[in-house]
Amino acid sequence: MQLTSTLRQRKSGVAPCSNVRSDPAVDLDDRCTTSANGTVKTAPGKGAPPAKRMTQAGGFAVAFLWFVLLNLFALWARQRTPPFLPASAPPHIFSGQRALDRVAGLCGSFRYVGTLALHQATQELAKQVQELKELAEHFSKDRFVFEYDVQRVDGSFALNIRSFHDLLIAQSYESITNIAIRIYPRELGPDARTLVVNSHYDTAAGSPGCVDATAAIGTMMEMVSGLVHAYDDETCAQDPEHMKACAERQLTHPVVFLLNGAEEVFLVGAHGFVTKHPYMDATSLLLNLEASGASGPALLFRCGPGHGWMARTYAKAVPLPHASCASQDIMNLDLFPAETDHRVFVEYGGLSGFDIASYENGYVYHTKYDNLENAGRGFIQHLGETATSLMTELVGKNAAIEMNGMSDHRAQERMVFFDIFGLFTVVYSMQFAWYLNVATCLAVLAVVTMRTKRAVKGCSPPVHLLQCFFFGIALLLACAGTGSIAGLLLRYVARRPLAWYGLENEWLMIPLFAFPACTVLLVLVDAFVGARWSWILLNSCNKSLWSFALCVVPYLRRRISAWRTFLC
Repeated sequence: MQLTSTLRQRKSGVAPCSNVRSDPAVDLDDRCTTSANGTVKTAPGKGAPPAKRMTQAGGFAVAFLWFVLLNLFALWARQRTPPFLPASAPPHIFSGQRALDRVAGLCGSFRYVGTLALHQATQELAKQVQELKELAEHFSKDRFVFEYDVQRVDGSFALNIRSFHDLLIAQSYESITNIAIRIYPRELGPDARTLVVNSHYDTAAGSPGCVDATAAIGTMMEMVSGLVHAYDDETCAQDPEHMKACAERQLTHPVVFLLNGAEEVFLVGAHGFVTKHPYMDATSLLLNLEASGASGPALLFRCGPGHGWMARTYAKAVPLPHASCASQDIMNLDLFPAETDHRVFVEYGGLSGFDIASYENGYVYHTKYDNLENAGRGFIQHLGETATSLMTELVGKNAAIEMNGMSDHRAQERMVFFDIFGLFTVVYSMQFAWYLNVATCLAVLAVVTMRTKRAVKGCSPPVHLLQCFFFGIALLLACAGTGSIAGLLLRYVARRPLAWYGLENEWLMIPLFAFPACTVLLVLVDAFVGARWSWILLNSCNKSLWSFALCVVPYLRRRISAWRTFLC
């Protein structure tokens, strides 16, 4: 009977289970099971019917096409910035060209603290501010007050750089110069809740600092000009849309523009303003503009502390958002070895604030290549429109700044925030994030359990789940280890640890890191693909886990690339 059954199976093209288990020449992917009535079934491996193999190949082709399309869309969204408006744009609308023209003359000199070039830059900016004041007096008609002050300040403080192993730096400074502009509605007065917009015009040693942060200074000067022109009744009345924009822009709360003269020497300019300037008395919120790259969209990388309402305000106000709470976690965990004026305003002024900066093309950061030629026009336009939209929402018609300092738990709770491909911003609470993460884990576990149970009837699903889990961890560690080994070889054998660094050499990351990792991945999968538990991984978990990965990977690549320059 046994021989007859075996011959019948061989005539029908099906190998008996005993041969599959005992003959090493038979691929384990052609494993079989025996049902209760003795019928032998073959699992869909290499011995699967041609139609089944074609269906699987078509599914992988569709998944690969989806993966490619999502990556192309993510690449487009990552580089998307608003059109660079020329100088001929209406004066109350932010123009990147006008912002750049205001500071183009400053981009050819190294303005380190104490240099003659920095002193000349202060004089040039003060001259432009005076011209804006005269323009404001023409348009004011007693509706708002425009005033400014050139501050020269001395002081000292200690700064703990936690990202450098708690390095404590004792700072003492003398004759540091700041230019502070204050604009407020005449009927309200200067003592209402005030927004301060801050950036710096000094540069790192040896760098012209055209983007870090002269471009942000030009952005602020253009914001001041646009705010003044919002009161130009004649120009605004020419078009209904212009009239509406001007009405929304007009102030309901004071705003201070701080042109900071000493940021690169460990934030002393901000300290001098926060501790000793009278404009600080009513200030309750910060909008800080920075740069650590020369192009790309401006990223909201820090928001808070107590930023529940601030994240919602950003989501509501900014038409082309680019934000990430993951970057905020990097800053809070001191993984990023740098700081901005935001810290001084928080620690010494007790404020909350927005921290916005560029990061693309960070190769020019703090180098002689941070010049006018490499200044990204799209970044300047995006930074200006983002800052203008936030300022309008906070101190314009909607007066969102009134929510600052509210005791309501919903306004002060920590939030998760991120943009979806620059189309809109997602904001939800940490409590909801906890529920969402737990529910997602349980749902994935349930789906994988059900598919595993159907794939191997009569076997223990928890065992196969653990096998799938540890196999996935092994693949992850193997790929990460391969990349680490490649880095060590570059460092100690080739003596070129940064061979991939630079815009012209970025492509080297593919052969140096991606190809070895993919090779190890394919070798491991091929080595275990015939095993029973890896067949379960590739067939049972395929639809539930790999489909999710194909959807999320392009978005994660965009997020990771936002900090690659910093962390490297």
